[in-house]
Amino acid sequence: MTEKALRLKAYTATEETESEKQHVVLSFRIKPDNMVTVYRKKIEGMIFDFDEEEYFDDFSPSEGECIYQGFPEITRSFAKICDFDVETGATYAYWVKTENSGGRITGPVGVKVRDPRVWWHFDKIMDRMYALENAYENASCIPVGETVTHKPLVALFAGNRERLIAATGAIHAAESGPEILLSCVEYLLKHHSALLEKVGIAILPSVNADMREEVVCGLPRYYRVNKNGVDLNRNFSANWEEVGTGYGLSTDDPKCETYRGPYPFSEPETKAVAEFIRITNPKVILSYHALACITGDGMLCAKSMADDENHMQRIKGIASSYSSGFRTKAQDSTSDPNIPYPHCSAGSLGEWSYQNGYYSLDLELWSGGCLDYFADSKKDLTTAEMLERNILLHQNGIVSLMTYLSENT
Repeated sequence: MTEKALRLKAYTATEETESEKQHVVLSFRIKPDNMVTVYRKKIEGMIFDFDEEEYFDDFSPSEGECIYQGFPEITRSFAKICDFDVETGATYAYWVKTENSGGRITGPVGVKVRDPRVWWHFDKIMDRMYALENAYENASCIPVGETVTHKPLVALFAGNRERLIAATGAIHAAESGPEILLSCVEYLLKHHSALLEKVGIAILPSVNADMREEVVCGLPRYYRVNKNGVDLNRNFSANWEEVGTGYGLSTDDPKCETYRGPYPFSEPETKAVAEFIRITNPKVILSYHALACITGDGMLCAKSMADDENHMQRIKGIASSYSSGFRTKAQDSTSDPNIPYPHCSAGSLGEWSYQNGYYSLDLELWSGGCLDYFADSKKDLTTAEMLERNILLHQNGIVSLMTYLSENT
């Protein structure tokens, strides 16, 4: 018999040695002098954006291998066992058997060993932001709020503060953001100081920082919501009375991953985004989405914008300028213009931005042309090489947009 228990947790960590070897840490509460057996099974076939936690319930410890048996050291009633024999990119299920409790088996708990070059830890994000502030006079970090667990949400500003692009990342925990945005800002500071004097950029790279960190540390499945179970991109005040049913889920159902929350701006992260937009007063807002750290130049705008011809015309120019750089860098032959699709729903940043007079676009994967190379990101198979190529595309897209804004605002 197996059972689920909150006392068993599994997460990845990096050994502080020259090799920086990744490993899985199992942490659980246990009484002293208790014989422990740990079983592990490598999991194949889990679909990142489809399978839920229940996927692991189909497996039993009898299918796995015993990787530890003994009496672990205990600190403050908790044992910690490390599994160093793991592969980057692999998913595992773990079970723990404790002899002094009648041979009870706890588990399974699943963990994905993600590449830290692709998925950046919160500390790395913060360190890189403040390193850029220290290295460049025209870069500064400004706190704008915090997460549910009180992680600081800090915005990085570079260049002209009067004419800005504002960009948010990882409003959905398992999507794109910090890796692209921080790399792009560093590139601009190094190579485009003159352009930054004309048009600046401000980024809030990891909005959903609590759950983003859990995904980075091994939460195996696709995850949208924050620590309170709220989809932050449904928690803004725009068209709050409208209940959305996207993805077959209802935004007023707390069990759904599109749950909008109990009331508008109920979440500290959403309040932080609103404060970020307030202090930037940007010419354009970009919100980075898609899956597993990669996105394209497929763009969405507010549903309610569809009949606003003047606003839509301006949005088309913004989208086209970004795509002209993005697709040129990709050496893409697609001739179809990038026309933003009015799709951002009630409670979204895109809809709220439009209702407050801003030009806002969500960046999604885009299924055509050059992004065929990155289709594996939808399966959580993003490699460091794929990410680097994607960053280069967005660098060119942002430079192209900044150039456009310098000439058209």
